[in-house]
Amino acid sequence: MSVRGEFRRAVGDAVAALRVAQAYPLADRLERACDPDAAELSAVADAVLADIASARRAGVAPVADEVEHLAALCRVILGR
Repeated sequence: MSVRGEFRRAVGDAVAALRVAQAYPLADRLERACDPDAAELSAVADAVLADIASARRAGVAPVADEVEHLAALCRVILGR
């Protein structure tokens, strides 16, 4: 699977977990990141990490394995 394909799968898994946890605003933002017309993957990964961090600071992002996996994948894409 390509990196973009793995990223899309990870976003889909995180979105599903967030919807179960009723964290709809973050789920919606992450879902938009999966847009096939989205910008360069590194820019999208950076935006996703920022969204996750912002939601955590606001106390609305559950710590789900799927969200952690997505954040880890974003860090790998960004070389962090």
